[in-house]
Amino acid sequence: MSVQWTEDQKKVIELRNRNILVSAAAGSGKTAVLVERIIQRLLDERDPLDVDRLLIVTFTEAAAAEMKERIRDAIENALEDTPGNVHLQRQATLIHSARITTIHSFCLSVIREHFHAINLDPGFRIAEEGELKLLRQDVLEEMLESCYDEGTEAFLEFAEKFSTGRSDRQLEEVILQLYEYAGSYPQPEKWLNACVDNYQVENEHFSDAGFVQILIESIRQNLQGARILLNEALHICEESDGPYLYAEALEADLMMIETMEKAETFEAFYGKINQIAWKRLSAKKDETIDPEKKEAVKMLREKAKKMVKDLQETCFYETPEELAEDLRNTGSTMEELVLLVTTFARLFAEKKRSRNVIDFQDMEQFALQILTEEKDGSLVPSAVAREYQEQFEEVMIDEYQDSNLIQEAILTSVSTVSRGSYNVFMVGDVKQSIYRFRLSRPELFMEKYDTYSQADSEKQRIDLDRNFRSREEVLDATNYVFEQIMHKSVGGVEYDARAALYPGADYPKSREQNGVSANRAELLLVDAQELEEEDNARRLEARAVADRIKLLLLQGQVVDKKTKEYRPVQYKDIVILTRSIKGWADVFAQVLAEEGISAHVGSREGYFETYEVSVLLDYLQILDNERQDLPLAAVLTSPFAGLDARELAKIRSTYPELFFYEAVHAYASDDEKEKEPILQQKLKNFLCRVSEFRDMLPYTAMHDLLWEIIEKTGYGMCISAMPGGAQRMANVQMLVAKAAAYEGTSYKGLFNFVRYIEQLKKYNVDYGEANLADEQADTVRIMSIHKSKGLEFPIVIVAGMGKLFNTQDVKGSIVIHPELGVGMDVIDLKKRTKAPTLLKKVIQKQVAVENLGEEMRVLYVAMTRAKEKLILTGVCKDARTKLETLSTREKTAFLPYEVLSANSYLDWLLPAASPAESSIEITVVDSLGAAQMEGAWEAADELTRNVLENWDTNQIHDAGYREELKRQLDFAYPFAEEQRFQMKFTVSELKKRAYMEEEAGEVLYQEPEAVPLVPRFLGAEEAASGAVRGTAYHKFLELLDFEKEYTRESLEEHLKHLQTEGRISPESAEAVKTEDFLKFLQCESGKRMHQAAKKKQNVLQRMVTALAEIFAPLIPAIITGGLILGFRNCIDSLYLFENGTKALCDISQFWAGIDSFLWLIGEAVFHMLPVGICWSVTRKMGTTQMLGIVLGLTLVSGQLLNAYAVAGTAAADIPRWDFGGFQVNMIGYQGQVIPAILAAFTLVYLEKFFRKITPQVISMIVVPFCSLLLAVIAAHFVLGPIGWKIGAAVSALVFAGITGTFKVVFAAVFGVIYAPLVITGLHHMSNAIDLQLIADYGGNHAVAHDCALQYCPGFRGAWNDLAAEKGSRSTGGQYSGMYILLPWRYGTGYFRCELKAGISVCLRNDRLRHRGGCLRGHRDNRQCHWRRRDSRYPVHPASVHGILCSLHGDCICSPIHIDRGHGKEAPAGSPCKWDGRTGGNCRGPRHKRSGRCSGFGAA
Repeated sequence: MSVQWTEDQKKVIELRNRNILVSAAAGSGKTAVLVERIIQRLLDERDPLDVDRLLIVTFTEAAAAEMKERIRDAIENALEDTPGNVHLQRQATLIHSARITTIHSFCLSVIREHFHAINLDPGFRIAEEGELKLLRQDVLEEMLESCYDEGTEAFLEFAEKFSTGRSDRQLEEVILQLYEYAGSYPQPEKWLNACVDNYQVENEHFSDAGFVQILIESIRQNLQGARILLNEALHICEESDGPYLYAEALEADLMMIETMEKAETFEAFYGKINQIAWKRLSAKKDETIDPEKKEAVKMLREKAKKMVKDLQETCFYETPEELAEDLRNTGSTMEELVLLVTTFARLFAEKKRSRNVIDFQDMEQFALQILTEEKDGSLVPSAVAREYQEQFEEVMIDEYQDSNLIQEAILTSVSTVSRGSYNVFMVGDVKQSIYRFRLSRPELFMEKYDTYSQADSEKQRIDLDRNFRSREEVLDATNYVFEQIMHKSVGGVEYDARAALYPGADYPKSREQNGVSANRAELLLVDAQELEEEDNARRLEARAVADRIKLLLLQGQVVDKKTKEYRPVQYKDIVILTRSIKGWADVFAQVLAEEGISAHVGSREGYFETYEVSVLLDYLQILDNERQDLPLAAVLTSPFAGLDARELAKIRSTYPELFFYEAVHAYASDDEKEKEPILQQKLKNFLCRVSEFRDMLPYTAMHDLLWEIIEKTGYGMCISAMPGGAQRMANVQMLVAKAAAYEGTSYKGLFNFVRYIEQLKKYNVDYGEANLADEQADTVRIMSIHKSKGLEFPIVIVAGMGKLFNTQDVKGSIVIHPELGVGMDVIDLKKRTKAPTLLKKVIQKQVAVENLGEEMRVLYVAMTRAKEKLILTGVCKDARTKLETLSTREKTAFLPYEVLSANSYLDWLLPAASPAESSIEITVVDSLGAAQMEGAWEAADELTRNVLENWDTNQIHDAGYREELKRQLDFAYPFAEEQRFQMKFTVSELKKRAYMEEEAGEVLYQEPEAVPLVPRFLGAEEAASGAVRGTAYHKFLELLDFEKEYTRESLEEHLKHLQTEGRISPESAEAVKTEDFLKFLQCESGKRMHQAAKKKQNVLQRMVTALAEIFAPLIPAIITGGLILGFRNCIDSLYLFENGTKALCDISQFWAGIDSFLWLIGEAVFHMLPVGICWSVTRKMGTTQMLGIVLGLTLVSGQLLNAYAVAGTAAADIPRWDFGGFQVNMIGYQGQVIPAILAAFTLVYLEKFFRKITPQVISMIVVPFCSLLLAVIAAHFVLGPIGWKIGAAVSALVFAGITGTFKVVFAAVFGVIYAPLVITGLHHMSNAIDLQLIADYGGNHAVAHDCALQYCPGFRGAWNDLAAEKGSRSTGGQYSGMYILLPWRYGTGYFRCELKAGISVCLRNDRLRHRGGCLRGHRDNRQCHWRRRDSRYPVHPASVHGILCSLHGDCICSPIHIDRGHGKEAPAGSPCKWDGRTGGNCRGPRHKRSGRCSGFGAA
């Protein structure tokens, strides 16, 4: 099917006889159009062209090869249609020699064809990179040595200015930096001389200097930015609720800025900017002014003031005369630098010529010398160039935006432009110019972009703005961002409608997810509350990317390239792009591998740092010079010698006075001192082998020597057996290949090879690890943005958006700019001062702006690689806060100062993508979750290691298989003797055998077929593969709370809970074996992780956690007891039968029996609670749980007085242990929580103490006996009284809070903190408080009192009356013995609490057949009595129903009234008698009088 070209593309293909500049946007098919233009020229029937009449220059060899292949295919296809076409047959032959090449290859061909023009030996070769580094360093050292010998004053002064400390390394770097930069100019010396002229500035012509004019333009731009800010602030002041009082000051500021903008010369700016005076803002206040607008105005004004202040500090820190003087003083330094650079260039060229080598810079310079000649101060085409002009009908340049000045001069010289005939075709996109570090000049493209006309002319520009690569969503996101941030001043082009991208690709309709296109671009932010360490932050981002990839594989779909239909996403559809490979690719690859995602890194860095290569290089270093301690130590501890740290220490300690290499030799040879024989033999073998290789050096090539070392020492086999052995061996083989390449250089020998490698390291030449992976495999690819240029991928993840821009090139001792020259510091050696010259500051600012433009273009390239889905990711501190601040921002173009203030891509992306109508969806991921996952992976690795280390190899799963396995592993080849015979023999060898004893023919041994040995426990089909199980284990570890202690049951319960919540899939849950995790958690590593997790808590959190872990196992029992008691209340306390006078137990003997039976369980739960507490503490602390149970039983033993009976027992009747000299009360701990906890912890620490000091032989006897005995003694002699006091204090504090003057505040505070208590687990302590209150006050009066206050206003009044009077009443006074009766049912009997003022709260529990009434209690009896039985029982209230009577005034009663507590019935309205006194009339239910409570449930 023929291609449908757009109108603009047709123009590109068909136009002839003119210079054409094609500005082709990303994905516009520029390469396809270029190829089609070439093919059309070859197949033109009217004017056919031979392919060798075209010069086609591409940026890379790969692009050239691909273009040549496309043209050849087109020619062959045309030949199939017209096989007799002689012209096509000729093209098929010429295509192989066609000039479709890179610029360097073209230059090389020019040099080879015309070497005589520059007097070059035709046998020259291209120097290898490492060789050039060595040669350059040698020449530089020789030149500097010569300069030091001459000792001219200018040089010595220059050296002192640029040398640091004892090294002149910085001096070398400065010379090389300027040399390489100058080499990109057609006439390097001319440009260097112009750099010197920039420092020869006279005072009267200061403002006329080129760099000063650029500076003035920059100053105006900054003042314009300040004016825009002030106008914006003034606009806010003019709003209805704006700070109008500030308007006057702002207007004065604007006038001042506008006056400064009118200045024409630098001196004028200096005079005005140093006279600037900012008017104070009005201090008047007006309540109608919006505070937020007031602050906004202040902030805008401060920004404007800062911009002006920065100008003062940067440009006007000295007078113009002083600035000019600084430049002139620096001029001599610049002259010396240029002299050194030109001298070096001459000496380096001579050295290369003497060795008959050239480099890439020489290719361009030599080709230019051949193709041009200087005439009237400018370069014109030479005779050779005119020959090429006749040969080439058209010159085509691909990726024109990446050309530099010298390449432009070369290609222009071979075109016919100099003759007035335009035949240059240029295609590129300035927005994709990202090779500034290679000295490309995008200004060349922009100069033609601005001057070429779009109309039909000799110099015509054609724009290709339709994108045939990406979906509309990707293009919308790209346009949305760059419309706001890319300007002519930053980025090189104004991103307007002409520069925007328009969709041209034909994709099926996008799928929708939650009403949004599934292909919508995303910005994924990892929110870091605290900026993490750089490496850790990258891991967190990589973890977030891995999670997003998993989601893409699960839900995502892409269009298949062949079928044009949707299919599920595969790994190979995804690429991760980073600004730099170094420090990013390895981290991402490692994290993705941990997540089970296959990843391929295009080029790894760190080749020389790999273990296998670094050790081999160390071995070469000691072969060259063994008097190097570090390489020698490294080799000794490597597989070459196999020593460990102890053995190295042994060598050093044996001969402390010798150098290390001497100590090694002495230990190997000296037999006088006592030594370790094995170590001595190791050293002898090692030194013998080193000596053998050293003898081979004079006659062995480097690559052969390396192979000898690898083979004879067994080093190759050793590294192959290591993890990643294939990769390691490939790296070593790569080093051998580099050694073979070294042999082809002008350097020879081991010494120079070691220097060769050192120079490569010194200048950061990194070959990258050998690549074993297949780029076409189903794997996620990781590559740099630069490498991705020209490529496309279905899904692109651009990572590292939060990485700070590299600004090192503006911080050097010199700063270079193509137009402004070289910026240097003015250094006064006498005063020992250094400061940047104005020229350097201008260049620094200009370079910084151009760097930002480059970064912007890099971002453009990255975003336009995506075909269907674009995801940008980055780590951002306080991401949510920043997004909230930017949420009100509208889509507007960034001001220049906003663009220039960016430090990372996120500084552009966040504001640009934050508006509501943005084409980019922003998602924030918390770093905490990522960090927990990171920790879980480490824990999983530790678990795996621990399981393997503790594997029980003696366990027999199947005896039969064990024997078979042993038989196979012990198998010995029965014909081992025959192995010494060769498989092949020469005729001579066979002839010799005739004289030997004839042997029988060799019988081949046919081994039986190997049957796979599968143990029975692995015989069953596994539910999950190893990969699935590994993923499940890692996921489960992520979700484990290492602060908790787990049992097998709790682990299984936790696993089920996670599955129920959907946090782990059923398949993963099935793959998890809880016994593995339990073993890990109980091993040393698991315990360390548990302790580490707990250490992250503060003291309060650790205490809360400990208490929660103690009470958590008891909760089920307490809940059970509570349910049972609640049920008993329903059947024995709800009076629902016989007109509300009887409960279910009263009318049914069956339910009465049930009620009595259930109390057995209820009593066990609460009476035996100390037993559970002691057991739980010992379980948590990892000591003997049985001892805890025994200790708990001693606290509630039947021998002791029940804790609930203490209050009703006379002091004389309390049983005691009598020890003669002293006595101890025998009182139990029923209901006493705190003493039980103290006793249990005492037992724990005693057991740990005795276990530590007791020998293992007798620990079984001594430890439990001593621990338990002392713990019981401490519990009853010391901790009992202390615990009682603490418990009483806690309950008294709570009771005082809920009954005191500030009860409302206390209740509010308690209510507020209860939710956090539940979160932290401290709410379990409420069990202890409740139980303590029951023991001390007979109930949980927090509930009773609150209920009374809530439901009974009458009670509130009586309570307040009582509170007012109780201060003047002593205990035993008027209100002594009075009770408040509450219908609170739990079990049987009265439940009462004595107040300090003598007023008691009595909780009704009497089984009498009515629901309320006034009752007189017993003044001297503080124990609640059970009315239907003779025994005493403790009670625990279950619910509160309301207040039925008050204390003072009328006694408000139910229909049935009890007088004096004797059960006597009294009708409603009878006098209520309180302690023998009549206290008013008894009222019926729901009757109000004087605001008092009028019956049950009244409010």
